Amino acid sequence: MLRRSDLRQEVSLICAAGALGSVIIALSSWWVAARPSTFQLNPPAVIDILPLGGAVPRVCYYIGLAVVVVTWLAFGRSLLVHGRPLRRRDLLRYVLSVSAPLLVAAPIASRDLWAYAAQGNMMAHGINPYTFGPFSAPGPFTNEMSPRWVFSPAPYGPLWMQIAHTIVGVSGNHPTVAVLLLRLPALVGVLLAAWTLPSIARRIGGRTELGLWLGVASPLTLVLGVGGGHNDLLMAGLLVAGLAVVCQGSWTALALGSAILGTASVVKTPAVAGLAFAVPIWLHARGPHRRGLPPVRMIVSSSAVAGAVGIATMTLVSVGSGLGWAWVHEISSDISVVNWLSVPTAIAIFLKLATGHVSGATSLDASMHFIRSLGSALTGVVLAVLWFVALRRAPLTCLVIGLGAAAVLVPAVQPWYYCWALVLAGLVVTRRWVWIVLMTTIVSSVIMIRPNGEGLQMDPSLINIIAGSALACWLTLRARPNAVSTSAPDHDRAEHAGT
Repeated sequence: MLRRSDLRQEVSLICAAGALGSVIIALSSWWVAARPSTFQLNPPAVIDILPLGGAVPRVCYYIGLAVVVVTWLAFGRSLLVHGRPLRRRDLLRYVLSVSAPLLVAAPIASRDLWAYAAQGNMMAHGINPYTFGPFSAPGPFTNEMSPRWVFSPAPYGPLWMQIAHTIVGVSGNHPTVAVLLLRLPALVGVLLAAWTLPSIARRIGGRTELGLWLGVASPLTLVLGVGGGHNDLLMAGLLVAGLAVVCQGSWTALALGSAILGTASVVKTPAVAGLAFAVPIWLHARGPHRRGLPPVRMIVSSSAVAGAVGIATMTLVSVGSGLGWAWVHEISSDISVVNWLSVPTAIAIFLKLATGHVSGATSLDASMHFIRSLGSALTGVVLAVLWFVALRRAPLTCLVIGLGAAAVLVPAVQPWYYCWALVLAGLVVTRRWVWIVLMTTIVSSVIMIRPNGEGLQMDPSLINIIAGSALACWLTLRARPNAVSTSAPDHDRAEHAGT
């Protein structure tokens, strides 16, 4: 068993290595990631030292990424195999060490940050982003967007649009400065989740360190989430914060928590699932019931409070933004991305291949639209069934499963969507094979997206990426497999071990 001083040295070494890997990623990103398009014709002198997209910065990027992945797995081995008493501050130190350099990196593995900036620029010009695409405000902001989305209205909530609008104004209408500032809400979401997740563990159950390691400190959250600046992380942070308040168990806590969850929902709509599950989580936090099902009166009254407060919050933000409820239509609309990470899309592709339509297997035609619509409907059915199950037992587990189902059943899936469920999953997972599956998902997700945003989701090499990631994660947990433990130490054991 390591002495406390040796453990501190190990943590310091892992954090330093993680920071080094992150610095390498941040530096190389200006050559190989979703850099400003102006670099192509007029690169700064320091950038012109190496060819854009060249082999040297590309190799450096993947070396940095490998270092971050290995350091994250090292923490996981310490927790899951050796059962070392890592403290919350150790994981937060790692999160900040890896996140800080990424704040000055070019957008990593996605051009979404440029799209956020262009949509905020539309707001600055008085153009409704739910009616028109960024093409309606031509200029340097729109020029940096991926051409795929130039004509598409914004698919995000009105609170996010207001945040983007404000940041664009603060940037002095400079696209690159706006993009760097737009990464800050993602970091705020990560820190908010890290701050409030322990409260859920204490009230509902689970081991805080594992929750932080899987949901907050993973390379998916930090490299793709913070590095890519995705608003999913702000939504996830507000989701965790709202549930942490709900777990306090009072009527005031239910109302306040529902308001926070309503706020998360007007950033991005998956948080609506958290608002729905606030009721069974709140009922569970108040204490177990003799017959497993709370009194109907309590279910109805708590649902009324949560629903009324949540909807009132969303209405207040929607109306106050001047955008109204038009965002609901745009969020529910189909999009043109086709990859097999979306289960309905994968089924549509398979059916086309099975019937001999090889050339049009990935075309977004009527049959694929229909199957995608069925997937969206199935999401609602799955969440409804899980909600009723959650009234009796394991409400947090049901929410995690529901968020995971929502992430893979939407028409188009991006790897960072997995953060919706992973931010809470570490509190409820108990089986070793599930840990390996989740770890494999995280590792393969950060590898399958090239730094410039081009994905390998439809490339045969993805099979090798997943197989290699699974092998690495299995080897991480291989030693002393019976030692894998997710139970909390006495000082961190939940008051209500319902999950």
